[in-house]
Amino acid sequence: MKAEEMELIPIENIPQNETIPKNEPIFELTKTQHLWTLAIYYIAVVLECVAISFGGEVLIFVSRIITLLVLAFVIGTSQNVYHQYLVILPPEYLNGLLLGENSGLIIVGIVFMISAFYNVATISFIILPFLIWCLSKLLPVKCFKEVGKGITFEIQYRIPDARDETFDRSLQLINTFILYFTTFTVFPMMIFETEIYREQSFYDFFIPEQMFVPSLFLLFGIFLTLGTSLAGYIKLTQKQLFVSSIARTIFIIIFLFCNYRPQTRILPVLITNENVYFISLILFALSGGYLAARSEMNDHKIVRMTEPLKDGLFTSMTQSAGTFFGFFFSSIIMTLTDWF
Repeated sequence: MKAEEMELIPIENIPQNETIPKNEPIFELTKTQHLWTLAIYYIAVVLECVAISFGGEVLIFVSRIITLLVLAFVIGTSQNVYHQYLVILPPEYLNGLLLGENSGLIIVGIVFMISAFYNVATISFIILPFLIWCLSKLLPVKCFKEVGKGITFEIQYRIPDARDETFDRSLQLINTFILYFTTFTVFPMMIFETEIYREQSFYDFFIPEQMFVPSLFLLFGIFLTLGTSLAGYIKLTQKQLFVSSIARTIFIIIFLFCNYRPQTRILPVLITNENVYFISLILFALSGGYLAARSEMNDHKIVRMTEPLKDGLFTSMTQSAGTFFGFFFSSIIMTLTDWF
């Protein structure tokens, strides 16, 4: 039985041992975890700003290490909590949350451009975009209450075949890993180190040079958000998503042969037309937003309603692994570009 064809059984017809109580403690627990992780994050950011403003080099170094450790803990915990309730929401609500979260990148891009235009270099202003983006993480908190209220009569229970469920979940995790691996291999490191190609190395593009990288960030955020919104209208099966995620890895090769790291690269630049570069960036962002949102929405059809904790754990671990290996592979590409 495929995930799209699995049997839907009204929750009132489920045996008592499979029923999810109306006031399931998991929802209150995850809401508390979500708020605490955000609070820890903001405290770490404030301490970092204080250390940079008033401390010496040693204090700055120590505070930065502590901040990185705190951020790693917060991101891991927050993503785990986040996915515990994403899988039990109706797809329309789920896509709305993802759309709101990704739209925060547009605000980050706008603030990034303003800071570049006015040559703002203070740490407080640089950290502001990331604080704004993280504030969007507060939006799902109200969702915990709504899920807790309507769990017994609004959500249908899905009982997939055990063997098909294992296969579907495995395919879903592999798809998630490939998707995040590709995204973070290219963005931000490869995108931000790619320049407009000119044979004489003379910058004459219509966007001011100091605004070029912030413009790329804003462009990426806009089309990532648009791609997320498309997930509610264009539906793909899980296997189609898997094939699409694999096909999307071609963007790594495309951006590699653009004018990436022009000062140090030895590899030839094969893509010299800036129009091809911008079209590739737009398609990369659109596909990333769409596939990530559609993947989350398909996950809603696979997971048993009694296992949000397990699914949240494995999904967040897979996303973190894809992100880590994407950044790691990006550094390998950087080295290979300079050596060969």
